[in-house]
Amino acid sequence: MKPGPFRRVLLLAILCCRTVAAADGAVAADPMPAALSQSGFVSVTTDEYLKAWVSLSNNFIDPDTRWPICDVTIKDGKLAVVVHRPDHPKTQAWSPQTVSFSTDMSGVNHWFKKPTHMMRVGEDWLCAYAYGEFGNACWLFSKTGDKRALLTKNQIISLAAVKGRFFTTTFDSNKYESFFSELIPGRTPQLKPLNGLQMSSSGFLMMFPSPDKETLFLIDQTQMARWNVRTGASTVLRPSDPSFAYLASDTHSACEAEGRLWMGGTGFVGSIDPTAADHAIRIFVPRGWPDRAK
Repeated sequence: MKPGPFRRVLLLAILCCRTVAAADGAVAADPMPAALSQSGFVSVTTDEYLKAWVSLSNNFIDPDTRWPICDVTIKDGKLAVVVHRPDHPKTQAWSPQTVSFSTDMSGVNHWFKKPTHMMRVGEDWLCAYAYGEFGNACWLFSKTGDKRALLTKNQIISLAAVKGRFFTTTFDSNKYESFFSELIPGRTPQLKPLNGLQMSSSGFLMMFPSPDKETLFLIDQTQMARWNVRTGASTVLRPSDPSFAYLASDTHSACEAEGRLWMGGTGFVGSIDPTAADHAIRIFVPRGWPDRAK
């Protein structure tokens, strides 16, 4: 789920209150990965990136209408990037699908005519109806749809299935707080909070499975966490760069390659050095990108 106009204005206000010195940080001299240079990407400074965002915000322009989606992945052990237009068919594992039973829950809430998120859980189906201020609910339906169990009335933000386990991030609009949980199937299915990462998230917490098929990345406006589902090993990074809040809000994919953590999203590829004291960020954009912000 991408942020609405209000959240974009809020992000802009937050960044404008940050120090100018942070926004003018110098770009590291590391060489650009081959996947980016061969795809026509160029490096931009934090200041250039923020100015482009300000230009869009001042003109009430949605970045999706000007910038392509830049997804990151891994190929032959190296970073790879896939660039496509925003109207490209959705590839998330939780995109709504056609099933043998009716998922129309408009009898509960007239907004719940169809799910916003769906995920296969064994032979069952998790169906979430995330309509923000108009109502939210998530049920686990049996394979025939004749039975269902309510899992939460919080807003489902993202879903993932890794190593035979099922995960969610949800948002409680009353507490303005996000939660990372595991779905425990069974006779009485439930969402079990996972607190091992010790992340306190006061905004939308997005979750992205890594191409290595055993790592989850969790990202909000202030932090990025890497959690290995198999071993339980985790790292939480909190970049000081003010551009991170904007990158996080429009991230579509994440991975780890060539010694850095990577974020791919609307009009950008961002990288974080996990060994740097300030978790320095580099930002790469398609050539000609700044002109599309006007």
